[in-house]
Amino acid sequence: PVSPLIDEIQSLLQEHTYLRNYSFNDISVQMTIDFETLSAVSNYVNRLENSPYFTDVQVGTISNFNVSPVELISEDEVSFNEVPRYAVTMSLVIDTIYMALGGVQ
Repeated sequence: PVSPLIDEIQSLLQEHTYLRNYSFNDISVQMTIDFETLSAVSNYVNRLENSPYFTDVQVGTISNFNVSPVELISEDEVSFNEVPRYAVTMSLVIDTIYMALGGVQ
């Protein structure tokens, strides 16, 4: 069952953190998530490590990119402020015994 895993992954996300994509196989979840800060990455990894759904959390790559919000200062001026973000790939090893027992009831 994939639903409990997705629910768990999303419930552990902090504000302004976005699950970009994910894929599953029998024993693991691969995903890419966008974070605002590196400390948010660390906090999320810690939350995943404490989840009963997963036995291991592996961070693959961390790459930064910029989001450019457009701010209208006046009708003639526009401010483009770059906001750094981090795209992180992760692999989660599923606790198959926990899942077989039904997970959280």
